[in-house]
Amino acid sequence: MTAAELVDSCLIELDRHLERVEAVRRRVDDSVWNRRTARGEWSAGEVVEHMVRTHQPYMERVGAAVAAAGPDGGAPVEHTWFGGLLIKASGPNGNAKSPGSTVPAERQYDEVDYRRWVDQAGAWRGIVESAKGKDLTVRIKNPFVGIISMNLADCLELVRDHTERHVRQIEERTARSSD
Repeated sequence: MTAAELVDSCLIELDRHLERVEAVRRRVDDSVWNRRTARGEWSAGEVVEHMVRTHQPYMERVGAAVAAAGPDGGAPVEHTWFGGLLIKASGPNGNAKSPGSTVPAERQYDEVDYRRWVDQAGAWRGIVESAKGKDLTVRIKNPFVGIISMNLADCLELVRDHTERHVRQIEERTARSSD
């Protein structure tokens, strides 16, 4: 996969993620949106809050790094060792433990909280758009494990796959809750 293909994939999936969660939000009321599963898993509202808390530190670092990155040389995307592990662990089939700062507070989440995620996703979209034609091998410090560095390709794919994981959870948990 080239950098251009990765950026395009991230943009397409981001739009799909927004559409899928918007469809859930239109279908369920706040009681379903905030209902934890029988196993005590986070509610849809808590999952959205987790994504806000997790993606914000990446946005800050990735945005600055993309702005400073040179042009893409056209080489295939290569992930760092740590980035590859984190993408797998945080993606749709992963089960990474959430850093404490990303764990949502146990409270009721409403439309204002949901719109915060939608706005954040829009800002992320702008960052990803600005990565078109840029060198994605530029490294940044991981915002949660500061001694580890990742490249921009790692970060783009991580946020894309992490979001897919949680959008699936939102769909599954609200489907079970609204039955």
